[in-house]
Amino acid sequence: MLTLPASLKELSSRTKNALTILLDRIKSQSSLEYLMSKCTINECIKTAICDPLFINHKNIIHLTEHSSLEIIGHHDELVQVFINLIENALYAMKNSQDPKI
Repeated sequence: MLTLPASLKELSSRTKNALTILLDRIKSQSSLEYLMSKCTINECIKTAICDPLFINHKNIIHLTEHSSLEIIGHHDELVQVFINLIENALYAMKNSQDPKI
C-alpha cells in the first residue's frame, strides 16, 4: 500500500477542510436567498409600528407615506431593525414634552 508523505497528507486535509467550508457556505447562502423577498420600506415600518411593544405609544408614532423604496431582503429582519430604531427613539425622547416619531 502506498503511503503519502506527511506534508502531502496535511495539504490534502487542509484542502478537504477548505472545500467543506466552501460547500457549507454555498448551502447556507442558497437557503438565505430563499428567505429573501420583495418588500417595501413602508411595509416593514408599518409592521414594526404594529408591534405590541408600541401599543401605548400610538399617539406619538406616525408614518407619513410618500413613495416607498422597494427592496429585496429578509422582511422579518428588516422589521426588527425598525423595531429597534423606534425603541431607541422612544428611549431618547422619554423626557421630551411633545415627543413625535
